[in-house]
Amino acid sequence: MITGDNEHAARVIALECGIPNLDEDFNNEAIVEQRIFKKYSPEERTAGVNH
Repeated sequence: MITGDNEHAARVIALECGIPNLDEDFNNEAIVEQRIFKKYSPEERTAGVNH
C-alpha cells in the first residue's frame, strides 16, 4: 500500500477495508509513504509487488 497519509493512518484504513486479509503477514514493509516511495528506483518499486 502506498499512501500520502502517515503509516499509522494507512494501517487503520487498510484494516478497516480488509486489506490485507487477517490471514496474511502484515509487516512494516507492506505500507510505504509516498514521500519515500517516490525515491525508490524502478527495481525497488516492483520488488515488493505481489501478483
